[in-house]
Amino acid sequence: MDSEPENPFGFKPQNRLSQVLGGPDAKTFRVLVAKAETNVDLIRNIVGASLAKDLDQLIALASRPEADVLADLDGLDRAALQIAENATVAEKPAMAQVAGGIADLIEFHRVHG
Repeated sequence: MDSEPENPFGFKPQNRLSQVLGGPDAKTFRVLVAKAETNVDLIRNIVGASLAKDLDQLIALASRPEADVLADLDGLDRAALQIAENATVAEKPAMAQVAGGIADLIEFHRVHG
């Protein structure tokens, strides 16, 4: 491990994080981190479970007559972006990429007609 670079100013800020991690509250900190990780997993699962409904909504929006789809590009774009964001949270990168691609196509259509 490299040593710390020389500090020409003679000032070294306190590393409060190292004090928490190694101090008397280290056990409390570890417990809080474990609880936070559990909450993240719970949220990821809830968001992942909502993806089927989101996909059904996107399919319904895109399955309308062309004139209706073109008149509601904002709705289609919002649905695609929501799926892209939720799929990212749910760790489904392929789904996020496809939904993001749909949003990109909508933006391209807006710009280029």
